[in-house]
Amino acid sequence: MMEQISEGILEKVTEKPTGEIVHYIPHQAVIKENAESTKMRVIYDCSAKKDAQSPSLNDYLVVGPSLQPLIFDIIIRNRMNKLCVLAEIKKAFLQTQIQDMDRNAQQLIWYEDLKKMKLMKLRFTRVIFGSSSSPYILGATIKKHISKSKDIYPKTVVALEEDTFVNDLQACGEMEKELIRFKYESTQILNEAGFQLHKWHTYVRELENNVEDKSTKILGHPWNKETDQLSIELTTCINNGNKENLTKRKILSAINSVFDVLGFRALVLITGKILYSRLCLSKIGWDY
Repeated sequence: MMEQISEGILEKVTEKPTGEIVHYIPHQAVIKENAESTKMRVIYDCSAKKDAQSPSLNDYLVVGPSLQPLIFDIIIRNRMNKLCVLAEIKKAFLQTQIQDMDRNAQQLIWYEDLKKMKLMKLRFTRVIFGSSSSPYILGATIKKHISKSKDIYPKTVVALEEDTFVNDLQACGEMEKELIRFKYESTQILNEAGFQLHKWHTYVRELENNVEDKSTKILGHPWNKETDQLSIELTTCINNGNKENLTKRKILSAINSVFDVLGFRALVLITGKILYSRLCLSKIGWDY
């Protein structure tokens, strides 16, 4: 929290209430040990409600049209080329500012002094990950800025438009010089917009950030850079093999835990789906 205050992402609320709309967002820390960079993230729940009848912040927001290409299309284009480079826009949402008039709807409470348990009110100056309108706002912002370079870097602009999904981007080609050009030009384009690219991954070593890491992910699919192989993470067992406590809820959770956009595991998953369908027809409870 203090880091975000120092970076201007959060600001202290000092003025007295003026009758404007004010909303406080619940938040909690989530730790992910296998994350490539940030091990701990703060998750903001913009769907939280005071009670069942009260609206959430997301209920009031306009979602906007989807500006993201299909994940299926991005992965297919990735597989159709000899070479590929991946990158990520660093803290993409938090680089996009919101107007002063909207900031009071994104307030939160944190400790000003942990020892004295003294609280303070903060508010976001940027778009946050968790609000339903954020993907559109970020997508529209990126789209507007990269379109400015269409005449200068036409090939790179096309690649960014076709293969940027939220904050993840890729470029594909048949020759190393194509990827080298993309890295330089995309960095220039997004720097102009105030975005920084990092986490470069490819099998072209001179473009890599971390040459020791042999694997990464392409939109949720594990990718071995050395062998250029995509794989799919499967739950090896349900409930650690304890069949006595196997429930309808756990079976559905295991089925939905497999992220397989291309449908490679459809034949494997169909057995579980048939089992789940039969359980539904039997009207058995979720935890039985």
